[in-house]
Amino acid sequence: MKKKGKISIIDIAKELGVSKGTVSSVLNGKATERRISEETQKVILEYIEQSGFRPNSVARSLRTGRTHIIGMLVEDISNPFFASIAHLVEKKVAYAGYRILLASTENDNDNAAEALMTFWEQQVDGYIIVPSAELPVNFIAKILGQKPLVLFDRTIEAFKTNCVLIDNYDSMVMATKHLIENRFRHIAFITIESTQLQMKERLRGYENTLLNEHLISYILKVDRSFSNETIKEQIKNFIEKHPLVDAIIFSTNYIALLGLQVLKEQKIRIPGKIGVIGFDESPYYELINPAITSVVQPLNEMADCMVDLLMEQLNNGEKGLLTPKTIELNAVLMPRKSTGKHDV
Repeated sequence: MKKKGKISIIDIAKELGVSKGTVSSVLNGKATERRISEETQKVILEYIEQSGFRPNSVARSLRTGRTHIIGMLVEDISNPFFASIAHLVEKKVAYAGYRILLASTENDNDNAAEALMTFWEQQVDGYIIVPSAELPVNFIAKILGQKPLVLFDRTIEAFKTNCVLIDNYDSMVMATKHLIENRFRHIAFITIESTQLQMKERLRGYENTLLNEHLISYILKVDRSFSNETIKEQIKNFIEKHPLVDAIIFSTNYIALLGLQVLKEQKIRIPGKIGVIGFDESPYYELINPAITSVVQPLNEMADCMVDLLMEQLNNGEKGLLTPKTIELNAVLMPRKSTGKHDV
């Protein structure tokens, strides 16, 4: 129900028969700390949504010393993985009375530095970021100061802070074993040139699995700074150079989609000639014929963990750089027709 005119916290409290402090605690993300029941929180939040209530952000920031803005920095917002995560996080922090200020790095240190400076100038209350590959640790420490911080998707080995990621090593072991179980024997791995820990772990999982099975590895590393056409040409040449390859694991969905274009252009049958697995889910994987098997990250669980870690720091006054926690989640394999049983 949309109320006419401007309503206040006092109006909401009177309408719902609760105290002004209860409404304020829910709006400021302190409901759990104040032991307000989930049922009461739900009633208040539903009423606020229906009534169109909007708190005076300027007055609130002056009163509380907070802007109720979270700076979120991802690699590429056009990537379905990062777009989905950002959408989930935005919805979850909204329930605690926060908004998201979102930026992309395009995996470029200059872009990352500029975005972090913007967040700092906007006096955001906390940060959720995907760090670019070589962003200097001292720069991050200086800009972020002691504000609550959560890294996700990847870590910075020399920088200890809160982090949410998946077990990239085991995820790739799982994908490689799936192909072996389906009788593929010449399995290639196409990835990007990267010093990022998650990419190194995916490569290590692939290599160790083949080593344990006494199988040969076939590896192509492409440079993401190259054009799509150049990367496609590299993939085409790689496939022609290794005619025995009967399956390919792509380390990211970005590279997978380029690789699938190459396979289609070269009229290579999937999975008859080459089986395919992509890493991360893509809305295209089920639309392609045949549908593509993929390693799926638990997006909703990741978003929950990121927001919970951040809110724990904000509500308890903890400092992100002083109480580091790492949460490592398990991905799942989504088998589809692209990895059907291979005839050997």
